[in-house]
This record gives sequence, structure tokens and C-alpha cells, in this order.
Amino acid sequence: MISSTTPPQYYFNIALAVSLVLLCITVFYPSLNNAFVHYDDPKYVTGNPHVLKGVTVENIKWALTAHVDSNWFPLTLISHMTDVSIFGLNPRGHHATNLFFHCANTLLVFLLFSFLLKSTTRAFLIAALFSVHPLKVESVAWISERKDVLSAFFFLLSLSAYSLYAGGKRALYYLLAFLAFALSLACKPMGVTLPFLALLLDFWPLKRLAGAKSIINLAIEKLPFMMLSVISSVITLHVQKEGGSISSISLSAASMNAVVSYVKYIYKMFIPLNLCVLYPLPETTEPSTFTAALLVLIVISVVSVLLIKTNPYIFTGWFWYIGMLVPAIGIVQVGVQAMADRYVYMPYTGLFLIAAMVLPYKDEYRKYLTVFYPVLAALVLLSLSFVTVKQIRYWQNSETLFVHAIEVTENNQVMNVNLGLYLAETGRAEAGIEYIKRAIAINPRILQAHINLGTILLFQLKDINGAKEAFVKALEINPLSADALSGLGVAYAYSGRPEQAIEFLEKAVRIAPDMEMARKNLISAYLLKEKMQEIQ
Repeated sequence: MISSTTPPQYYFNIALAVSLVLLCITVFYPSLNNAFVHYDDPKYVTGNPHVLKGVTVENIKWALTAHVDSNWFPLTLISHMTDVSIFGLNPRGHHATNLFFHCANTLLVFLLFSFLLKSTTRAFLIAALFSVHPLKVESVAWISERKDVLSAFFFLLSLSAYSLYAGGKRALYYLLAFLAFALSLACKPMGVTLPFLALLLDFWPLKRLAGAKSIINLAIEKLPFMMLSVISSVITLHVQKEGGSISSISLSAASMNAVVSYVKYIYKMFIPLNLCVLYPLPETTEPSTFTAALLVLIVISVVSVLLIKTNPYIFTGWFWYIGMLVPAIGIVQVGVQAMADRYVYMPYTGLFLIAAMVLPYKDEYRKYLTVFYPVLAALVLLSLSFVTVKQIRYWQNSETLFVHAIEVTENNQVMNVNLGLYLAETGRAEAGIEYIKRAIAINPRILQAHINLGTILLFQLKDINGAKEAFVKALEINPLSADALSGLGVAYAYSGRPEQAIEFLEKAVRIAPDMEMARKNLISAYLLKEKMQEIQ
């Protein structure tokens, strides 16, 4: 209960928290009008038969062991099921859930740094930057990235509970931190670096380090958390390897891209332009570019160490950023992207910490700074909010998303394939084929492009010979592609050659026994063969 003796600072803090929520809702409200997109959303929600049934005991059991798109994230799947149970397939409700968790995360950032820094104004700036920065759009406006905002929610709860434990050594807070960390990893394994981050906070601002012995004791204190990180990492690598998501890119190439990406993310924090859903992985990284990026990272790291006594926040903030990005920076390359906006949802917080702390504050300049700093902060937040609102519009639907990605990147074969397929599915087959052909021109060995081209030619444009040619090229890339074998089999059936159709369809069924469409097509091919024999 608030009494007449409640200090003014209390009301000020409440006002800051409320304004953060209002800011977050105002900026991201347009995302509620966006549709599902044909990029991961079908895998996670709109085309997932388990999720579409909503929350049931059977589906919860399935979620605990399911591997969806080379991911293990049971809590994320259950959250999608819950949305389906409540909202059905109305995307507005699903977007609202993402926005709710982003608002909650903004408040948690504010509360965490208010406690750590003992300064609500600096905490407000960190939380406000966290809330409205344009690189947050992908995590909030993309329904499939529920795993980002949900894992971050439990991650921040864990850090908050740990900070309270560090301040009072109460076992309950330690247990809450451990449980919240486990839940975070069950949403997405991005937070495996939390034990390292807790040690950084022990150094500053918690100031728990007091010699070598204390470092050892604090490391032992983190052992249960480290155990969870190891388990999560092993599961993630196993699932991704089993799902075929780990790229064959060499370690040296991946490392060079990782170093360059670290610097690109810093650049995008200050100049958040030309953002998109997928940045293509370059075939090569120029040695000069790699060397320059490496020097930037080394210089900043050395400076943070040299200033460790006078400006310890630089050390903590910098290595928060460096450390948290390790799981997603691409040393083990997963997928075809060079980098992704969603990967910095939490890592940027370390850089925001530096930004909030680096501004000097001297008594002799107080009357000027108390006006200048709020005006500067307001201008920065207003500018970022404007770019964020604009970026949200690109997520309006699949077409706007894919077209924008193609416009702001070069040689984006994946987005050309996705746009081509989307156009074909929405009745614009010929336009779709043009984009798929562009993807093939970029990379003649992109398997899915040839399969999609053959499928459109066969089923929509009835170009049987063109479809055969596309499926044959797909099989030259991967002779064991069940989709290509099935497509070629159907093409032969359409051209009145059931024996060849049966040959390819049987191969498809042997390779993919669960491929229901191939089995149905095989039965149809046998029936066609019988009819043709009767006629003869």
C-alpha cells in the first residue's frame, strides 16, 4: 500500500516503468496487423499438425521430445499451442503474445539494471534502447521468433534472481535463478552463456571478486548452471546435426565470417539500416576485411582491459556482448545466413550498458547536463523508434518481407526461392518462376530451387517436359532427394509412362517411408499401369 510517507523516488520509478511499457506498445503496435509469413511460421505454427491441435496432454508429451526444424524447444512449442488454443490462427493474437513478452523483457531489463547500477535513470536508458532498437523487430514481429522473446524472459528472470542472491545469499533466489535458466534453455539454447555472464556481473557491478580464492569459489557456485549449459549444448548440436542444419563450411571460413559479423553488428547498432530477414553467407571473406575487423575487436578488448579499474563497465558490457553472441556467431555454422538481427536480441544489452554509463556527469556542469542528456536521449530514441516502425512494415506479409530482403542484399538465393514459391502459391506462377530462375542463376546447385521449379511447371503450368528437366537437375545435385524422385515420377505418370513413374516413386518411398504424397502417387501410378494394360 502506498502511504503519504512514500518517497518521491518511488513514484518516479513507477512513472519510468509505465513509460517504458507505453513506449514499447506504441512502437510495436503496428506489428499486430501483420500476417503469418511463409518463412518458418508454417513449420512452427500454421503447418504444424501438433501445434494446430492446441494444448493437449498428448501434444505436451510430443513437444518434450520433438525436433522441429533442427531445434529442441519444448516450452516454445507449448506457447505456440497455447496461442492456437486461445486465438486459433488469428495472427493478431500470436503477435500480441510476442509483444507482451517483449514489454515484459523491457521491464525486467529496467528492474535488473536499477538494482545493479543503483540508478533508475541509467537503467531507463538501457531498457528504452532495448525496447525500441530496430534490430529487435525480427524477434518481436516474427511469430516464429517466439523462442527469442520467451527465452530472454526466463534468462532475465534468472539473472535478476541471481543478482538478488548475490546481494543476500538467500538459497531461494539461487534456486529460482537455476529454474529460470532451465526454462530459458527449454525455449532456445541462446542463453547457454549465462554462467559466464554471472561471473562478469560478479566482477562489476556486484563487486564480488576479491582475489584468486573468490574466483574459484564463484566458479564453483556456477557449476549447476554450467551443467545445464553443457547438457543444452550437447542436445542442440545433436539435434542440428541430425536435422542436417550444420553447414559444411570450413572452420577458417566460418571463423572469418564470425569476426566480421561481430563488427557488423556493432555498426548496425549505430546505423540500423538495410535490415532484413536473411543476410546471405558470402562465398569468401576478403582477408583485408577480416584483418580490419579483427583489429577492431582486439583494440576494443585491450582498451576494456586497460580501463578495467577506472571504467569497469566497459569490460563488463563489452564481454557481455562478445560472450553472449558466441553460440550464434557462426563458429559452428548453422543454416545459410551470415548473421541475423535476432541473434543480438540479448547481446546488445552489454553495449547499451556501455552507452548508458559512458556519459560523464560532473557537478560543475550539472545544470547543463540535466537538460542536454534527456534531450539527446529523446532524439536517439525517437530516431530509433522511427526506423523500427518502418522496419515492422516489411514484416506485413510474406511478399513485402521477401521483396525487401532481395532489395537490400546481393545474391540472396534463399529469398528469391521463397518469393518465387510464394508468388506461385498465390496464383502468380509465371512471376514466381522468374524469381526461382534468378536463384538458380545465383547458385545452380540449390536443390530446393530446382524442385520448386519442377513442381510449379508440372502442377500449375502443365509443362511436363520442363518439369522433368528441373527434377533431373535436382537429382544430379542429390540423387537421394525423395521430393525430386517423387516429382519426376509424377511427371512420367502425366506423360503416360507408368513404368518409369513407378520406378522413381518406389525409390522415393524407400528413401522417405513417411512421405504420404509419394505413397499415394505410387498407388495412382500402379492403377494407371493397370488401366493402360486393359486398354491394350
